Amino acid sequence: MLKNLSLKSKISLVAGVPFLLAVFFMGNNIKASYSTEKKMEQADVLSQLSQHISALVHETQKERGASGVFLGSKGSKFSSELKSQRLETDKRVTELNVFLSGFEMGTENSEINSALTEAVDLLNQLDSYRDKTNSLSVPAGKILGYYTQHNAAMLDVIGVVVTMNSDVDLVKMSTAYLSFLLGKERAGIERAVMSKTFSEDYFSPGILRKFGSLVVAQATYFDEFLLRASNDQRNFFQEKMSDPVVAEVQQMRDIAFVTGEGKNDGFGVDSKKWFHATTARINLMKQVENRLVEDLVHSASQKRKTAQNALYVTIGATFVFVTIISFLVFFVTVSITGPFQRIFKGLKSFSTGELENIAVTFNRIIAGMSDSILQVKEASEQVASSSQNLAESTSSQAASLEETSSSLEEITTTTTTNSENANQANQLTSRNSDAALRGNESMNKLSLASKEISSIIKVIEEIAFQTNLLALNAAVEAARAGDHGKGFAVVAEEVRGLAKRAANAAGETGTLIENSVQLSLDGAQAVQNIVSGVTEVKSLVEGISVASGEQAKGIEEVNKAVSLLDSIVQQNASGSEETAAAAEELSAQAATTQNLVDELVRIVTGSAPKATVPNV
Repeated sequence: MLKNLSLKSKISLVAGVPFLLAVFFMGNNIKASYSTEKKMEQADVLSQLSQHISALVHETQKERGASGVFLGSKGSKFSSELKSQRLETDKRVTELNVFLSGFEMGTENSEINSALTEAVDLLNQLDSYRDKTNSLSVPAGKILGYYTQHNAAMLDVIGVVVTMNSDVDLVKMSTAYLSFLLGKERAGIERAVMSKTFSEDYFSPGILRKFGSLVVAQATYFDEFLLRASNDQRNFFQEKMSDPVVAEVQQMRDIAFVTGEGKNDGFGVDSKKWFHATTARINLMKQVENRLVEDLVHSASQKRKTAQNALYVTIGATFVFVTIISFLVFFVTVSITGPFQRIFKGLKSFSTGELENIAVTFNRIIAGMSDSILQVKEASEQVASSSQNLAESTSSQAASLEETSSSLEEITTTTTTNSENANQANQLTSRNSDAALRGNESMNKLSLASKEISSIIKVIEEIAFQTNLLALNAAVEAARAGDHGKGFAVVAEEVRGLAKRAANAAGETGTLIENSVQLSLDGAQAVQNIVSGVTEVKSLVEGISVASGEQAKGIEEVNKAVSLLDSIVQQNASGSEETAAAAEELSAQAATTQNLVDELVRIVTGSAPKATVPNV
């Protein structure tokens, strides 16, 4: 069937398939953007619904608390305040009804519709319970229970809204908002329960336990809120809860807990004071609630606008894309088929014989083109093969050079280490040489001191000799003196003995000093030899250090050269691979061109092209 199509139809068919695929994918993008925009629109509307519901619940919470004081006092307290509060509640009811009149979620959102229906049914019973409150015909617990049930149903609607959000940020913000509302609702219940309790001035059975559970529930819900809230929202909440009225409410709580259950001495807490204090605390919570819902509505609105802009951009881009592609397909088709149409129109003016000559000539030209393209194809294949071999060889050289470069780096590191060690050895040898020189000087000084000591010993020996002579003369004179000189003779004898001992000791010390002097001279000579050897070693180490430094510099230069060569070879390898790829692409293009020429021959002559080219 395709053989019977015209060239223009074939080109249009080839270009039309990818065009249609592109249009299909662009259509899917538009569909996805439209779906996202609708989800953000729904999130925006639901956030506004949550705002209206929370505003109503705040007022019904206050009405519940005022009703608790009114019922607990048997109608003697809070009559005017209750009427005023009912008017505020009615305003919020009207606003919610106006919003719900234009609210449509569709039949597929049965969960939100069901939750709304239940909440609105309870709201419609409000006037009936107000009449029962005025007449004091129904127990207070039942009246307060109605308000609690109504508020819970309204908050359940917000809970369903949270589950319907598909955006992660909106889900997190909605969850934090709902947790805060649930905690605030427990605060409202606490206000109503304790308003009635303080009015009666004692805990009814089970109310103390309920009071404690309400306090714990508030703390739990507020902790959940803080866990999911932003930093600014947490700071705002903590700022509001630092108000002195919060501490005042806590003091009255503590009194209630300490007093306990039963009819004791009473609490000593005025129910109006409790109501106003807890209302002030809840109003602070209302400011936090307003901040949270404003953030939620603003974020949902911004995300809706972003989704709308994305949808518009996608539609515009699709339109531009389709326009450009349509123009290109038309232009390419006309540019290809136009020349052939002109040729075929021109051929109609020729005779049959002229047309046969033109066909033969045209066939020769086509055959020549086919042969030339065949040669180009073969040459391209050879170039591709050579380029591939060159690329593989260059890659192998690059790998070898990389290994050589790595080895040179290791040698460079080793040589640098040796050079550093040689420098350290040179420094150590220099220090040893200096120490040897100082030791040689010390030995010389010791030798001179030994000589001086030897001279002193000789002086001591001469003194001992003179002392001995003097003692001998004293002994002779003592003998001449007779009995009067006996005592002096004994002293002279002792002095003479000491002189002999001093002479003997001086002689022995002199011998030791002479030996020390000789050892000092020998030591000085040995130290001198060490100094000479160390100096020579120092000179050799300095030479090694200099040579190692030069060697390290030389190897570093070689390493740089090899690194540069490695980089060049890597570039060549990359270039060779690119050349091989280009050659393969050229070969593929030549084959494609060959196929096109064959098709052209088939179209023109109705037969396959000739293998050889006749002379023209």
